[in-house]
Amino acid sequence: MKYEDESMSTFQKTMKNVMEKSNEIPQFNMSIDISMKEILKTKNEFNKRYKDTKITITPLLVKIVAELLKKYRLLNTKIINDDKIRYFKNINIGVAFATNRGLIVPVFKNIEGKNILQISQEIDELKKTKETGTIDLEKLKDGTFTISNAGMYGVNNFNALINPPQVGILAVGKIRDKVKLASENIKKEKYAIFTITCDHRIIDGRYAARFLGDLKVIIENPKKII
Repeated sequence: MKYEDESMSTFQKTMKNVMEKSNEIPQFNMSIDISMKEILKTKNEFNKRYKDTKITITPLLVKIVAELLKKYRLLNTKIINDDKIRYFKNINIGVAFATNRGLIVPVFKNIEGKNILQISQEIDELKKTKETGTIDLEKLKDGTFTISNAGMYGVNNFNALINPPQVGILAVGKIRDKVKLASENIKKEKYAIFTITCDHRIIDGRYAARFLGDLKVIIENPKKII
């Protein structure tokens, strides 16, 4: 049998170590279908307003999740010493990106104090460093919650693994057409499946379900927050 060995990249080694720790966590998943009609409209409005910056769905989702974590504080924590919960005052959202060298999760810090344009500009800067294959290791530290979006790869839905020592991660699927019956008329509307993975040691199903319910309300009515 012919084969070829290749050393793992730094990113791959990091991912290997993190995922080994993740497997030690009792995890559960919950999914919800959310209409993307209004948030897509909001994205287009931002792009008309800020013509020099191409704003995607990602910064909008990052901001919405950060606002929700102010209410669902237990999702913005970590377990310490096996018997204490540390609540973080800052909300640092990690966003998973695939690179040729492996998965990286850069962290966008203090999101609670930033607007959509600031978040979008930070993500754009990160994309530039991602393309060169170099990234400041400080940008990979101190995340308190993670968002992983595989929609651009055509994935409808998936269960993401928690990035320890965090206690939750939100997976976002592809925006797709879904047939909807409205006033006896059949029409298509844009939907996406959102799946939250939680650490079952401190998060229960009711708490996760309430988070997803509020996430649905806000994404379908984004001007409540944005």
